[in-house]
Amino acid sequence: MWFLLLLLHTFAHFGPVNSADAKQGKIILRNENDANPCEGHVEVYYDNEMGYVGDKNWNEKTDEVVCKSTHCGRPVGNSNVYRSYSRPVWLNELDCKGNEESLWDCDGWPGPSVSFYRKPTVKKVKCSLFSKVVLYDSDRETKCYGYVKIQKTQKNDKKSHVCGDDWTEKESEMVCKELNCGKVIKELKTINGKNGIMNHVKCTGSESSLWYCRAEHRSQKCTSAPYVVCQGSREVRLQDGPGKCAGRLEVKDEGQWKRVSKENWDGSYTKHACKQLDCGDDGKDKSDSDEFSQGTGEMLTFRCQQSDKNLADCTATNTNNQNRNEKAVQLICNENKLLFLDGPQSCSGDVAIEYKEELYWLSGSNERWNKELANKVCQQMHCGNATRHNQSSPGVKNRMWNESFSCSSDQKSIFDCNKTQINSSNSTIAHVECEGSIKPRFNDKDNQRHKCSGNVEVSYEGQWLPVCNSHWKEEYSHMVCQQLGRGNAI
Repeated sequence: MWFLLLLLHTFAHFGPVNSADAKQGKIILRNENDANPCEGHVEVYYDNEMGYVGDKNWNEKTDEVVCKSTHCGRPVGNSNVYRSYSRPVWLNELDCKGNEESLWDCDGWPGPSVSFYRKPTVKKVKCSLFSKVVLYDSDRETKCYGYVKIQKTQKNDKKSHVCGDDWTEKESEMVCKELNCGKVIKELKTINGKNGIMNHVKCTGSESSLWYCRAEHRSQKCTSAPYVVCQGSREVRLQDGPGKCAGRLEVKDEGQWKRVSKENWDGSYTKHACKQLDCGDDGKDKSDSDEFSQGTGEMLTFRCQQSDKNLADCTATNTNNQNRNEKAVQLICNENKLLFLDGPQSCSGDVAIEYKEELYWLSGSNERWNKELANKVCQQMHCGNATRHNQSSPGVKNRMWNESFSCSSDQKSIFDCNKTQINSSNSTIAHVECEGSIKPRFNDKDNQRHKCSGNVEVSYEGQWLPVCNSHWKEEYSHMVCQQLGRGNAI
């Protein structure tokens, strides 16, 4: 019997280390949210299965070997955490001296899962390094694109490059996965002589962090550095329109907002854009109508496959802007909603919502219409905060909006707030008076102001801006003249 245990002991010491399987024998620290690869309970791979390490005979030397084998510096403490009984305890009864390269090299353990382990807890170890993967571009941390770096302390003051020798798309996929940034849409390597902390990285794709991929962990000068662009870096917005669901389409590409060219654009792409904006499942392409301004700056051309679910999945290329007649994509999505105030002044009145060319009124019932929502309405109308909010009787305004809104300070539009379905019958109408005002004036092409004629401009956040004429009606002309005290329009 003792002879068999000796054979098992010998196999267990040498089998995992010499295995061709990159996962065999791996030791990692695992925490709940994988925020720091250098803190967590100890897990090891054996026979292609992850398991625990028991803490019988555990001491500070064991901590030292754990931090050394995970390339995480020196131990700064440990604690007990509960384990799952559905996973095996591969190692136990370790007698480490502190100079071993791996827990597998320590003496004492009788064999994989041989030592019977009753305790409901295992050790959680915290090491001195932080080892968080971050992406950087132009010396600032970026979201889902940039050069791959390792943040070494929680103070966010020390970062080193990951070098690019042997780097492939597999390692880029690992970075995007770890940062919850979707799939890789672009990756390249550039010549770089910066200080690095990892090189020759090879990932299988099953690791929880780039830090746990096979690599050379040491300080060194990089000859190249990987630059990764993930799907999550590509944001979408509609600009210069009446709300977030209508306007000129723009896509954030590696940190810069760029217009989208109408070249190659088709109806399925419109569906992708509106869905990504949470503006319904389809929309109207208004690129030929010039309802919104063309804007300025760079353009992207998109090509999407049938399997692509949104614009972040599609291939985007920079367009040569020498073609001055090239038009930008302009959309009105199905779920476009307009908020406005129906009253004698620009920043006061009953709160109305236009949706699919129908007019609805916001409920003014006491449990739904409050100071916070009134402030949000005024802010969305660029009228400051509410000075007074109350209710008005519906009268002929009998089509009520069937949702109430609960907003937080970081939401810019009531349509982004939490919504609750309500019974909208027999309700009063929300009425608000805001502290600000939006004033019109007349101006001509030579920037000369006139009292009674000219192009209409309005004050907006400290600037005088022209008003687009695509939806202008004769009644608006009368309203402007009356607000300026100039009678009716002729």
